[in-house]
This record gives sequence, C-alpha cells and structure tokens, in this order.
Amino acid sequence: MSFLGYTFCAGQYSAEFTPTNILNINDITIRNGIYGDLYLTKEIVSLKTDVPPEWNYDTILQALFQNTLSAGNVDFQASQVSAIRIKRRVKGTYTWITLFEITVTEAADLQFEIFDKYARGNGTEYEYALVPIINDVEGNISIVSVISEFDGIFIMEKEESYGTEMNYQITPSRVRPSASVSPLGQKYAVVTTNGINNHFSANVSCTFIYFNEVTDDFEPASGIAYREQVYDCMLNGRPKIFKTHDGLLKLISVVGNLSEDQGQHSDMPTTSLTIEEIGDAESSHTLYLNDLIDVDIEGV
Repeated sequence: MSFLGYTFCAGQYSAEFTPTNILNINDITIRNGIYGDLYLTKEIVSLKTDVPPEWNYDTILQALFQNTLSAGNVDFQASQVSAIRIKRRVKGTYTWITLFEITVTEAADLQFEIFDKYARGNGTEYEYALVPIINDVEGNISIVSVISEFDGIFIMEKEESYGTEMNYQITPSRVRPSASVSPLGQKYAVVTTNGINNHFSANVSCTFIYFNEVTDDFEPASGIAYREQVYDCMLNGRPKIFKTHDGLLKLISVVGNLSEDQGQHSDMPTTSLTIEEIGDAESSHTLYLNDLIDVDIEGV
C-alpha cells in the first residue's frame, strides 16, 4: 500500500509502536548495561539520535552518571530564572493569590522551604503553584495539592504567631450599623442604614500556656513571661490573621483592652479580647498593604 510516495513499511520507524501520551511517570528503571546518558524530553518531533548539549524547556531530566545519579536541571534553571513565585488557591477554584517571591541568583537559591501560615483549617485542600519568572514573564507552573489541618486557634503576624488549644471560646457577630427612629404620628419605626459596612467581629477567650517543643510538653511555670509576649503582640496595633481549626479565617485587629481571669489556678488564666475584621484575608494586595506578605501581585 502506498500513499503520497510512502509505503507502509518503508519508513525508518513505521513498524514501531504508535506514540502515546503517558502522564504521571514516577520512576524509571534501567538495568543490565553500561549507560553514559539518560535523557527524557517532551519534544519528540525533531529529536534525532544525538542528545541536545543543553537543557531546554521540554527537557524532563538528564542523568550523565558522572559519579552521581542526579538528573535535575538546577544549574540550567538558575541561569535562566530570575525568581520563583509561589501562588495558592483553593482546589476547584480559579483565582490564584501570590504569597511569596524568591529571588534567584544562583543554584542554591532554588533550595528553599516556605511555610504558609495563612491557610484555612478544617481539611481545606489547596493547590500551590511554583512559577518561574523569566525576563519578568511567568513560565510554566508546577502544581502540588496540600490539605490544611490544625487544632485550636491562631493569631498571627508576619514574624510572630501565637496559638492555643486550651479553653478557647469564640462568640462571633456580624456588624451592620443601623439606627431606628420612631417618628411622631407614625405607628412603625424607620430604620436607616448608612454605608455598606458588614464585617465580622468576635469576643475571644482562651488560655495561653507556653509549649516547649524540645520536651514536647506544656510549661505552666513559664506562663507569666510567655503571656507578656503574647499580650505585647496582641496590643501592638498591627493587623493580624485570626484562624480556627474549623475553617474560620479573618484579617483582624484587636480592639479595646485585654483582660485576664485567673479562675481556679493562677498559672492557667483565661485571656479575653475583642477582634474586628478589617479586610479580605484572601487578597494578596490586602495582605501586602497590612504588612503580612512581601509581594503585591494580583491576578490569576
């Protein structure tokens, strides 16, 4: 059979398997031989018998077996990438928010660990994206899913975080200022509402006790000095993130005074405070303006 000058078995690769797109390859095994190079690429159209001398953006891995099994492209990436941008979104949604940006000047800058303190609890599943920045343009992203869970409540700034699982109670309310007027000669009152204010507010009570991560135990005897640190943070006037184990996440300020009830034991007092919502806790621009993150990049 011929078609446009080609016969069924005349081509060099005509008898080979039909190319297929295989996703999620997690391991590769080679054995029973001496190998000088292992090269994987997503680009199969122009690849001949010679391996390209340099990495490109279709290269998946290349192992040269020069006294190491390393097959990564850290050196190549470091020479091409000016920064790595870290984004987050709730899985199943579309809008990303940018939380971090790591400047890259050498290969060592690509080895970093980032902790996202501002994630919801209650098993919320997030997607995090690592985005290379090349000449101020975002490159191909790498996405991983993470489930966020924790116990208790947390009140956090960029540099300080305090949490507790002990005796916490939250009395929430929604603030919607309005006024009622009863005009003369009219049976019913008139209610006026000015503006669009509609925000979260809560009275929070809990017990702060120092937890020693080395001994993995609470230290009530260290309570006074520890609570002084907590109270100084709560009353410094800076915006904070307030979150609870059941998924509540708010950008807040502490208003008014803190009070302490020593109750049955002076080493385990109950601390009470009032918080007011002051902005969108899931807007990177708002987080930046309130000095909770260092980057101000909005968009999908």
